[in-house]
Amino acid sequence: LTAKLTATTVMTRSQSRYQVHPSATNSSSSTLSSPSSSSSSSLTSCTAQPTSSRFQTLSKPVLYLRIALLTAGLAMLLGGLYAQYAELSTACNSHAHCQIVIPYTIQQARSLWLSLELLLSLHPWLVVSFFASLYIVKQALSIPGSVFLNLLAGALFGLPLGFPLCCVLTAVGASLCYLLSATFLGSLVHSIFAKRIEPIEDTLNANKDTLFFYLCFARCVPFTPNWLLNIASPLVGIPFSYFFFSVMIGLAPYCFVTVQAGTLLSQLESTSDIFSVDLLARLFSIAVCMLIPIALKRVMRNREAEALATTTQQQHHNIITQNRNSNTKNK
Repeated sequence: LTAKLTATTVMTRSQSRYQVHPSATNSSSSTLSSPSSSSSSSLTSCTAQPTSSRFQTLSKPVLYLRIALLTAGLAMLLGGLYAQYAELSTACNSHAHCQIVIPYTIQQARSLWLSLELLLSLHPWLVVSFFASLYIVKQALSIPGSVFLNLLAGALFGLPLGFPLCCVLTAVGASLCYLLSATFLGSLVHSIFAKRIEPIEDTLNANKDTLFFYLCFARCVPFTPNWLLNIASPLVGIPFSYFFFSVMIGLAPYCFVTVQAGTLLSQLESTSDIFSVDLLARLFSIAVCMLIPIALKRVMRNREAEALATTTQQQHHNIITQNRNSNTKNK
């Protein structure tokens, strides 16, 4: 009984804490049953809500309104991007060797940089809005190639402006992907990527009290599939505020490195010139630093559990002693 009581109380910690009344000499059985019922209700409330029911919590009018707003916003974003692309292409006709292309290689990024640099002094707001729209669309639709846009930002705007701009655009685009996944895909994505999403969900449930730091760590680790995290985050119940700021903070080192490399875009030949072994080691060391708060939280949690277990054992020992003394007096 002591072992059962200790294990149950440690699992529920402060939620299942109860007071022992010394005057209740014959209430040991009820005292033992109360933590069990409390722990079951506490564990039920703390258990993650099933994925399939998360998308049924919204009423139909609210769901339809969200779908309409997201559809209209995405359509306006794509339409604006196309209009900006057409206007820049028309402006390029008056300049030699000027061409607007979507960069997927270092050479294409360098070509787009030279073209936009010619137009930046004539159409500054058009160039900035085109870059921002293109960045958000690529992030929202999980289209690869953000590294080339970061290089372009460093070459076109410089490090002081390009770095914060890329951090904000990354967070905005990833958040739009989050909302699209939660609204349109839902359980469909969960059924397709179930094997890849379930390990993420199990890990997050085990680190709820350090969720934000864990998300920052996952973003900061090199070669993390960020597109999968963007799609899976609403499916595993990650709050939107945690998601937005973890993207902005966790991907800040990556954005800084790539934007800084973009200031030397004319000297780059391939992405291997950016992601050297030394640079990857630095990014990984920064990611490890994100684990320090998690480690401290776990140490504090273990100490609290040990103290609570000791207190519970002492309380139960006092109950047994009181029962024995009461039985002796009755005899």
